[in-house]
Amino acid sequence: MIVILLMSTQAVHASETPEFYDLVDSHGSMMIFIDPSNGRIVYANKAAVDFYGYSENQLEKMDVYDLRTRTNYDEVPKWNELNTGNRNTYTVEHKIADGSRRTLRVKSYPYEYRGKTVLFSILEDITNEIILEENNKQKTNIIIAGALVSISVLLYVAEARRKINEDFADINVQLNNNKNKLQLILDSTVEGIYGMDTEGICTFCNKGSLEILGYENQDELLGKNIHLQIHHSHSDAETMPIEECKILKSINEGTIAYVDDEVFWRKDGTCFEVEYNSHPQFENGEIVGGVVTFTDITESKKIEKEIQYLSYHDPVTGLYNQTFFNEELNRLDVERNLPLSVIIGDINGLKLTNDILGHEAGDDLIRSVAEAMNEVCRADDIIARTGGDEFTVLLPGTTPEDAERISKRIKSSLSSKNISIFKGSISTGCATKTRVEQSMHDVLKLADKKMYLEKTLNNTTVSKNQLKDLMKTLHERSSREERHAEETVRISELIGQSLNLRPEVLKKLKDAAYYHDIGKIILSEDSLGKKSFLQEEEHMDMEQHPIAGYRILNLFNETVNIAEIVFAHHERWDGDGYPKGLKSIEIPVLSRIIAVAETYDSLTKDENGMMLTKEQAISYIENESGKKFDPMVVNAFISIANKI
Repeated sequence: MIVILLMSTQAVHASETPEFYDLVDSHGSMMIFIDPSNGRIVYANKAAVDFYGYSENQLEKMDVYDLRTRTNYDEVPKWNELNTGNRNTYTVEHKIADGSRRTLRVKSYPYEYRGKTVLFSILEDITNEIILEENNKQKTNIIIAGALVSISVLLYVAEARRKINEDFADINVQLNNNKNKLQLILDSTVEGIYGMDTEGICTFCNKGSLEILGYENQDELLGKNIHLQIHHSHSDAETMPIEECKILKSINEGTIAYVDDEVFWRKDGTCFEVEYNSHPQFENGEIVGGVVTFTDITESKKIEKEIQYLSYHDPVTGLYNQTFFNEELNRLDVERNLPLSVIIGDINGLKLTNDILGHEAGDDLIRSVAEAMNEVCRADDIIARTGGDEFTVLLPGTTPEDAERISKRIKSSLSSKNISIFKGSISTGCATKTRVEQSMHDVLKLADKKMYLEKTLNNTTVSKNQLKDLMKTLHERSSREERHAEETVRISELIGQSLNLRPEVLKKLKDAAYYHDIGKIILSEDSLGKKSFLQEEEHMDMEQHPIAGYRILNLFNETVNIAEIVFAHHERWDGDGYPKGLKSIEIPVLSRIIAVAETYDSLTKDENGMMLTKEQAISYIENESGKKFDPMVVNAFISIANKI
């Protein structure tokens, strides 16, 4: 279920409180805010972002018309119509990021919220419902067509017999007319229809059957054994004896047969999955033949298999999902499978990967974990993705010692894989059922507890490794960034010492100086390595790196205290900086120090294809005192310039 709130942009701003966004972002239903004047999406919560598969930034650059596909706008009410309370239920089709289309039923209600009228819309995903309705409609049409044909044939025979004692010339005319009318009825249906006598010889067929079977005219089927023509073999090409034919059996026994798990064969030798009904025909109480209606259900079978697959498999990894795992757990929880072990694993750093590199990179990490588990586990083991970042492995006939060994091998396999900028890692917990009276619920609970204990104990180590991986990747992509970080630390420390900063503050300054450009990890290698001036779009991307750095550093306990400093290191004393346009003492003092230190290094180390002498760089910084830089910091910098 997706919930969409439509309101004016002003109404959104009026509600921008932390409590409001916390409520919306943590809500299980998908919510987005749309400007009704232009359909623009101005905010999307996490549930909506996950559903549509686009990043938050992507969604907020889109409007609802970008999401709609194959939608008849005559059937979709306008915003002002929805605001009146009329036409408050309609259906649309939306396209999500992976290219698939989902059909949604929308129910909308105007609602007064803080003095403003908003449009509250509830969207229900009815894609599977539509598919099932189409399948049921096809089945119904086949049954109706079969009944119509049976009735038509009976009427035809009855009419012929009633007229038999009348003038033979009139009879022939009437018979021909009835035959033509019947053929017209038969040819107007999309289903294939053919008749046969008790020996299986084809007596008539409609246009639909010829088209489905690939024949050009009736003469290719009339008078021939229809079983040998189209129903002679199973899908694996194994011959189907006539005595096993359900069509002939239903006719000979006088019963109706419905079948949807066999194939018919085309003229060109290919087969297709078929759904058919066989109706015996009677005359004077005796069976004289039968009528078969059929349709090609290859596509519907394919959709059915896909739906069945998705109901038991995780779409990202192809592993089993929670539903299938629960069924297998019940099946395998028997004495002959003891000892029955489980491994529960939780991916380290999935949120970090999603936040920094996007959900596509996060999915790559998830798939790498699945790959490592498939490499290590046995064919009879059940591997399932049971949560966003959680996997569970069910190991029949496995001792606690063997389960621990398998767990270590999974970790080893995963650590050897480089996923984007991180090395994959996972926290695991193992538990084993050794006695029949033990509850598997308790075993799973114990494994989960062990996994979280390991995750907690290793959290600091994992975080430090992830920070190292980030900086290592950034420096591998640009050696200039590594040298720049080291020089900015050195110059910042000299300025800090000149200002008599306390040791703990000086350490904080050095840490912030080292990580001040960590947000550049989001930039392309071309932008990072460019020695000439950046183009406008590249410059705009570059201005995002303090924000990205702030988000990254807030994810780690070790660096959360320097996130604000890194965020503000490109602010200016006169208020013309970015990203917030802070001014004067609004800017953290350590950010002001880093601004001077990194500028000096950039000016003297061939940044942007130009290089100044030491004297020219110092002169530039002096001239920017009171404009770009804090005068106090500039004075401290000049006092230590001879040490640089």
